[in-house]
Amino acid sequence: MVDQTINHFGKLDHLVNNAGIVSVCMFEEVDDMAAFRSVMEINFWGPVYMTRFALPHLRKSNGKVIVISSANCWFPMPRSSFYNASKAAVTQLFETLRIEFGSEIKVTLVTPGFVESEMTQGKGLFKGGQLQVDQDLVKAQVGLTPVISVVGCSKAIVKSACRGDRNLVEPAWIRITRWLKLICPEILDMVLWLCYISKPGASAHESFNKWTADLIKRT
Repeated sequence: MVDQTINHFGKLDHLVNNAGIVSVCMFEEVDDMAAFRSVMEINFWGPVYMTRFALPHLRKSNGKVIVISSANCWFPMPRSSFYNASKAAVTQLFETLRIEFGSEIKVTLVTPGFVESEMTQGKGLFKGGQLQVDQDLVKAQVGLTPVISVVGCSKAIVKSACRGDRNLVEPAWIRITRWLKLICPEILDMVLWLCYISKPGASAHESFNKWTADLIKRT
């Protein structure tokens, strides 16, 4: 991909690492751990390889790397353990590379909340390890959390990269969850358990999150 870009345009100004896949299942529901390797392969190793091969060209152009991570890198949302771990790995990798690159290549790390995409429409890896569409299950995950538009999020990312920002949290209110994680993690854990689990052994369809979303939809 990098070679094709250079052959066509003659240079590479910026690299945007955006591709990702979500997993939605409880950790104990997984029988075949190997089936979920693709989450790390795409979400983590994808940006690793793209960045490694783009580096020589980005150095020549004093380019930038824009990395789409996720607020889930610090927000321990249940039923997303593999996804959360992959995004935490991405975040830490590029925080480190920012130091290694120095002033030659700038890194803008984006940690968005829920954005309109195939993910929020129900596409992901479920407990069987197969890529499927389950809108009800993903709705139970999203619940009442606002889903931001692709256009709005994209504009914010472009503006942030042009400003040379180190980090972008979009939407801004997601920062609250980071402070909760730092200041009172036990309270955040309790809220997440109540919203997403509610009772031991309960399915996502029985969660408080899903119940409130269905109630508002009916009214």
